[in-house]
Amino acid sequence: MKNSFLKAGTAAIALTAMTSAGAHAGVQAWRFHADHILGTSLDVTAVATDEAAATKAAEAVRSEIARLDSILSGWCDDSELASLNRASARYTSSELYTVLRSAAGWRAVTDGAFDERLGEVEQLWRKAASGSEGPDEVALGEAIARAVEHGEPCGANNLVRRGEGVRFTLDGFAKGVIIDAALEAGRRAAPGVVGLLVDIGGDMRCWGRSPSTGGWLVGIADPLSGGDNIEPAAVITLTDKAVATSGRGDRDLRISGRSYSHLLDAKSGRPVETVAGVTVVADRAADADALATAFSVMNVEASMALADRLPGVAARITLSDGRHSDSTRWTAWLPVPAVLNGNASPPLLLAQSTAQQSQAWPAGFALSIQYEVPEVSGGRYRRPYLAIWVTDSNGRAVRTITLLGTRPGWQRGNYRWSRLYASAQPTMVDATARPTRGPGRYTAVWDGRDDAGRPVPQGVYTIHVEAIREYGGQSYGYADVNLLDAATQREMRPREEFGGLRLVYGPAL
Repeated sequence: MKNSFLKAGTAAIALTAMTSAGAHAGVQAWRFHADHILGTSLDVTAVATDEAAATKAAEAVRSEIARLDSILSGWCDDSELASLNRASARYTSSELYTVLRSAAGWRAVTDGAFDERLGEVEQLWRKAASGSEGPDEVALGEAIARAVEHGEPCGANNLVRRGEGVRFTLDGFAKGVIIDAALEAGRRAAPGVVGLLVDIGGDMRCWGRSPSTGGWLVGIADPLSGGDNIEPAAVITLTDKAVATSGRGDRDLRISGRSYSHLLDAKSGRPVETVAGVTVVADRAADADALATAFSVMNVEASMALADRLPGVAARITLSDGRHSDSTRWTAWLPVPAVLNGNASPPLLLAQSTAQQSQAWPAGFALSIQYEVPEVSGGRYRRPYLAIWVTDSNGRAVRTITLLGTRPGWQRGNYRWSRLYASAQPTMVDATARPTRGPGRYTAVWDGRDDAGRPVPQGVYTIHVEAIREYGGQSYGYADVNLLDAATQREMRPREEFGGLRLVYGPAL
């Protein structure tokens, strides 16, 4: 089990919290990371008296996730949920039965906006995504009717009946259930642990002492930002709470060149269009997960009213046109300013010369950096550690745009980036690095600010890309781009360890 995690240093936590080592006498924070967990990544932060206790808690978290995944997964053919979906009736484990009962409870609370019985409807859309047109409207209507006509599936003594046409899907709920159970398992495993955060793909729950004295700092992303390195739109401080987010993303479906949300309206069976993203804070991750799914479907007024009625719940809803609505408790919490590279964004200088102001980037302009992690066949494959950064016309470092890979030793194998940054600022790797990514196309965005948060002037800048891979090679490339008054584009040819790069400068979408 010890090899399940890559243990990251405490620099990111110390940098964010500023006083993590001294905030609580006798305790320190440790951070652990693992990929390919529930189809995404897992991050665990443990505040403990010693590293052994932190490691024991993290291992208990990982073990509990694996155990419950074998029960609740809708993607594994050998899970208990998959077996139930092949039977007309079945006596289930207490864990699966309890989760299905809870899901039915949320279906009632949300007036059907959350519905765990629509697996067949989801299958119709996934099948359509592999073809050239959407599912037949008649077939959609029939699938919804079959799913809802059988009443409540849970009987006595853990017996679950599955009517014809019903396929249980717990994707909008199970992750939260697993996060709650995993956090409790970590708490029980090591008495020396006094604080814990479990984060699976951006849904998380925190408990106990945080690395800082003020509480756990949680960044809230802008669902319309489009870049995987965008700084949080806001940061909220939580104590013994959970956060879940739902919205458009990598799981969306593409049919005939058009993108459809993977989130379905339980009443119409069609993808959600109005809502771009929802973030919910609640006492438990399961509750936050279910509500984030439901609020993606419900109209905004009904969502806000329900959030205000439920104890300890707060929500922010962002619509596709950029407008957002906050529940009463969300507004009362007054999120603190966003964090930049682990430090609070510095105030902008109010007194600038006329020359500096005239050289500023045009209002709303940004540089989109579209990059690729190539698929490499044959031999032993490891995901590359990749760095993208910017220098000015004099070769001075301006901004690290993104780092993929959280192990400092491997990241410093990108020696050109390392000479500029890691040697002078050894904590930056832990402060800014993100998990390595599988083959695919991704986007990072430069907002025209340097590493200190100051706006840069117009001019010629160089975009550098460097990648290194275990059992592979090391590649480097760069491209100059004129960032002036007019929109422009630039291409960089592919290298062995990273694919082609496309630079698009202009109004941010």
